[in-house]
Amino acid sequence: MSAVSVHVFTGAVMLAALVISGISDLKTKRVPKACSYGLLFFSLLLLICRGEYMLAVYFLVAVLTAGNMKVKPVLFVMAVIVFANEGERAFPLVFGLAAADFLFSLKLIGGGDAQLLFSMLTFGWKSWRMACSIGAVIIFAGTASVIHAQGIKNIAGRIKAVSEHMKSGTVQEDQNRLRIPFAALLPFAFLLFFFVSFPK
Repeated sequence: MSAVSVHVFTGAVMLAALVISGISDLKTKRVPKACSYGLLFFSLLLLICRGEYMLAVYFLVAVLTAGNMKVKPVLFVMAVIVFANEGERAFPLVFGLAAADFLFSLKLIGGGDAQLLFSMLTFGWKSWRMACSIGAVIIFAGTASVIHAQGIKNIAGRIKAVSEHMKSGTVQEDQNRLRIPFAALLPFAFLLFFFVSFPK
């Protein structure tokens, strides 16, 4: 198979699982375990097939230690080893996984959401395009939701409120927070990434 064919096939598998997860999140507020764990295994397999063994090991450890602050020193040491051997090309994956884990630790996203994010970041580990695509879609959707629900004047107020809740660790108790089905946004983020990263 050509590089383009492989990119299309693996992208189609990823997108299908993300769409199923998004629909489930909209209907039940849950991400199917078959999709979240399936994509984790799929992403790990892709790294191994591409010969990225060190990144595969780091990805596996990051998944197994997600949300567990006691073992974060181990992950930090592994990140140092990865950087020492892989250089700057490992930055998007390592920092992307750290950001996803941070959001999960703050309970801003659920475990299934974090697993989907981990898989997406691993699929697009070669550049910052995946992280930027995810961020762009989330910012756009969040801003549009605030404007629709509370008006333009309240955007600054909501940003301040969310910031305060994050500092105090009481995000879950914020009764006025926006409840956007996170997993439902990810297929759009993946499509954006797939468009900008398609092999020329």
